[in-house]
Amino acid sequence: MNEPVFRDASLEMCLSSCIPVPYVISSSVRQSEIFRSTVALKRSYAMSILAWMKSLFSRRERYLSSYRSGMSKAKKGDFAGAIADYTETLNAPGAPADVLGMAMYNRALAYSAIHDDAKAAEDLKKVLSIPGLPENIKIAVGQRQERLRRREL
Repeated sequence: MNEPVFRDASLEMCLSSCIPVPYVISSSVRQSEIFRSTVALKRSYAMSILAWMKSLFSRRERYLSSYRSGMSKAKKGDFAGAIADYTETLNAPGAPADVLGMAMYNRALAYSAIHDDAKAAEDLKKVLSIPGLPENIKIAVGQRQERLRRREL
């Protein structure tokens, strides 16, 4: 039977508090290598928590949160739910122009997916009227408007 490599209780506690690691490890793995990789994993985990906490307090991240929720629902085919999330983003006071543009553009895509082309075309027109809209969104809107025109023919 293998002997446990860890004889230092503090190292064992450090490892066990982060990620489940088998207590018995082959003697070819050195304690310092395990410790370094565990510390790196703890840092990664801590950074993820910090990013999540920042998103709770950052105004931009709050707007992006409902936008991302809409994107997730649209990918799953829940276009009604996506439209609701995009509308929530659009109704948020003080949202940045790029977030508003992306939300309205994606709402137009969701309307188009459920064959409500009139609402899709209306949203696409509104997107172009948003001041400070990035150029890449304007280009995408123009391309989508052209596709809607072709579909109507």
